[in-house]
Amino acid sequence: MVIKDFLNEKDCPAENITGDDPLTAAIELMAARNVKALIVSDNTHPVGIISASDILRAYAASGGRDIGAVPVADVMTPELITAEAGETVVAAITRMREAGIRHLPIQESGRLVAVVTLENLICHQLENLGGEIDHLNDYIIHLHDAMLD
Repeated sequence: MVIKDFLNEKDCPAENITGDDPLTAAIELMAARNVKALIVSDNTHPVGIISASDILRAYAASGGRDIGAVPVADVMTPELITAEAGETVVAAITRMREAGIRHLPIQESGRLVAVVTLENLICHQLENLGGEIDHLNDYIIHLHDAMLD
């Protein structure tokens, strides 16, 4: 299955924030949209990604000080690893595991259209495998019955 087909079944919006926005704005947007990562843009194109984990690491590194006013750009991950909507789900999972990331922005025709999570992709694959296993079991039973006839 390709990522585009997965996105037809699951809503994975690419929420945006600017690098100049404070971390409080990122936290509020993540909470309001129920997402754990935001694409950081400079109003014209993406320049990075910020995740809840990035914010937690920044807070821990601050020694527990208030970091709400810190700009998103100071905490974001500037290297944006992406996938194309036409790539397979398995290729996306592999890329995420190799890069050690849990959020993968998806591009289609040069623009970001979604952000998928490793958890969503793995759960989807497991659901599909369950159906394939059921189908194979039925096939084996039918073969067995046919051999007994």
